[in-house]
Amino acid sequence: MRKIFLSVVVLVLLALTSSAALASDFRDLCRSGTPKQIQAALDRGEIVTEGAFLFTMYYNKYPQSWNILLREGKEYDLDFANMITDKDYANTPLTEFIGSPFDGWNLKYKNGRVLGYVKVLLDAGSDPNHTFFERAYSRKKTTPLSSAIGKIDQASSIVITMVRMLLDAGARPTDDDIAAARKIKNKQDRDTVLKMFNVSPTENQSDEVSNFKANGSITGNKVNVRTSPSLSSNVIKQLNAGHPIYISQQDGDWYLVQTASGTKGWVFGDYVRREGESSQSKKEDYGKIPVVF
Repeated sequence: MRKIFLSVVVLVLLALTSSAALASDFRDLCRSGTPKQIQAALDRGEIVTEGAFLFTMYYNKYPQSWNILLREGKEYDLDFANMITDKDYANTPLTEFIGSPFDGWNLKYKNGRVLGYVKVLLDAGSDPNHTFFERAYSRKKTTPLSSAIGKIDQASSIVITMVRMLLDAGARPTDDDIAAARKIKNKQDRDTVLKMFNVSPTENQSDEVSNFKANGSITGNKVNVRTSPSLSSNVIKQLNAGHPIYISQQDGDWYLVQTASGTKGWVFGDYVRREGESSQSKKEDYGKIPVVF
């Protein structure tokens, strides 16, 4: 009986050892394997794990390999696209790559290749508005937009493309993002980014914004400012109750408004109070932020 028991124990240990070795082999494959090799391993029954994805993310040079692991993870209800990879800085895979120093882009991702990684992650549903800590002594939080803009003087065409990708995926410029855009040294790049943010460049702002004088305010929280007077249009940013605005135009139930920071867009009339109007309880325009997959 004892011999039988020992035999069973040995078999179990061998099975566990074999399983661990297979898992280790698959992680190693994820480190350097081609998309075709990784797909073949999955077809043979390999199970995708968080560790396998991290090996792919940090070492594999093929964005398509990421795509395979991200897709496979969804089959197991694993959201690798938004997992926290670095607790100290609250990084997701997207912010890990965008937040890397420019030298990291240049050496590790060969500059332009970083766009391939960002596209794969955005297509998989990464949150383009996820805030994370800057890799600095100040524990200041930043956004993917601001982090990308900080590298524009070193790689303007790559950064401008990245900013456009983030906006298309639903990124909403914050006041800090707009302030970062205004600090871009190259005027052409600065104007391009501000235009994408639907914000007037400082030099060309209207008198009402240059010498900002509010003639109205917002009446709800998380009220959407949109690119056109339609609920199907993109959201530029969100404003909270009491935010001062300059109202310059009306189109049906919509108002064209501008903020002191230069953000310009359309707000549904139920959430706008003109100067002198009595305070009323109004609903918020939550709308839906379109995300491109």
